[in-house]
Amino acid sequence: MKKIIKVIIFLILLNMIFLTIAYTLLPKENGYNSIDYFKNNNQLDVIWLGPSTTYFAISPMYIWNKFGITSYNNAHNDQRLTTYFLLNDIKKYNPKVIFFDITTITDNSFPIENNWGKQIYQWHLSFITRYKYIQYTKGNYKDILYYFIMNQFHSRWKELTEKDFINNRLTYYLLGSNPNFIRQAQEVNLVNTGEYSFSEESINIINKIAQFVKDNKLNVIFWCPPTTTQHRYERSFLFEQLIAPCNITYINFNKLWKEIALDYKNDFFDINHVNVYGGEKVSDYLIKYAMEKYTISSHHNSSEYDEWNKNYTIYKRQRNEMEIRTMQEFSQWKKFATFDNYTIMLSTNGYILNKIPDTLKKNLEDLGLSKINTSNPYMNYIAIIDNNTVFHEEISNIAVSYKGKINGITNIFIKSDGQSTINISGKEVSKNKEGLNFVVYDKVNREVVDSIWINEKNDYAINR
Repeated sequence: MKKIIKVIIFLILLNMIFLTIAYTLLPKENGYNSIDYFKNNNQLDVIWLGPSTTYFAISPMYIWNKFGITSYNNAHNDQRLTTYFLLNDIKKYNPKVIFFDITTITDNSFPIENNWGKQIYQWHLSFITRYKYIQYTKGNYKDILYYFIMNQFHSRWKELTEKDFINNRLTYYLLGSNPNFIRQAQEVNLVNTGEYSFSEESINIINKIAQFVKDNKLNVIFWCPPTTTQHRYERSFLFEQLIAPCNITYINFNKLWKEIALDYKNDFFDINHVNVYGGEKVSDYLIKYAMEKYTISSHHNSSEYDEWNKNYTIYKRQRNEMEIRTMQEFSQWKKFATFDNYTIMLSTNGYILNKIPDTLKKNLEDLGLSKINTSNPYMNYIAIIDNNTVFHEEISNIAVSYKGKINGITNIFIKSDGQSTINISGKEVSKNKEGLNFVVYDKVNREVVDSIWINEKNDYAINR
């Protein structure tokens, strides 16, 4: 009997080691993998499925902060047929609602998935569902080993990095946080011509998905993100016609541009993807709709959800850091520079104070600075703003400097003597360019958030 117990214990330990190795070898998308997420989280109201149009648009942390609704963004770049099979696994976790982005299932190249054997998407599926998925897409695979992680990624040990050994959720929290304005979106003058048609294969899988949702009585909201391309625009309306007899919920944002005040110049980062600002408008509409339709309530007042508040703090700080670096106007930049845990340091290179225009002076005064008004053409200047309070400010026709400590920063040395010096813990971080040199330092993460300079030569626009 003891031998049997020892054998069982040995097999259990061996299996644990095997699974640990397999998980380590599995590529981690964005630093976090959702395989174990649902098993360890019973607090989800909403699950998001779809391709990059959901992946980049939807921020669970933004949704939590504004609505008190918990959600998980399980979208991936170019996620196609996997989205259908994910429904099979997700249904047992009983989310109150599932948002299903139709972008790729209405693409006539669907359900083909390039290099599908190595794609991370299928490894989010349970073993049984993965088997069904592979048989559906590649029915000629009979080798049982083909369905195991170890068999697919056993040679990946050469590519391992430190990210493979930690469960880094930070990058997951930043989904839906890309504020960059690439501004590639085209002005929207689209018309539904009705000329687009679905392939037989696409129609077949769309009908399968609709039937699966009805048979399993899932609260699924199908939706189409806004687009500025004609073919995606037409597909959004054709899908609506196709599923009309199925009596399922579908929200087409190509009908809602005016209602949610979408602006193609500011709410997109390319022709098919909304940025953080467009994503918030989309999220607001969808979450309000789901809360009303399925009577979902906010968890803001529940202590059981304190972890979400902690995660939001991580998200808020990282998003602010990403956002400030996109600002090109000082009036916008200063709003992000006064974030709660930041210290702003300022030093002049050259004699510029008497040349500063009134609009910039007003913005500097809004930061609490009071010694910037001078008619003397030969003045050096430094300032430190900590926790939105002026900690040190000095102006003189000779060199000015400050050396000391601030809570959260061990060693600061700032100097203006015709040149700009901003040194933190022995490292020079000022750009030392002619004009006003600013450095924003995050005392929590102990890192420089932004280092800029502005001067008259470029009309006082921000330079990095």
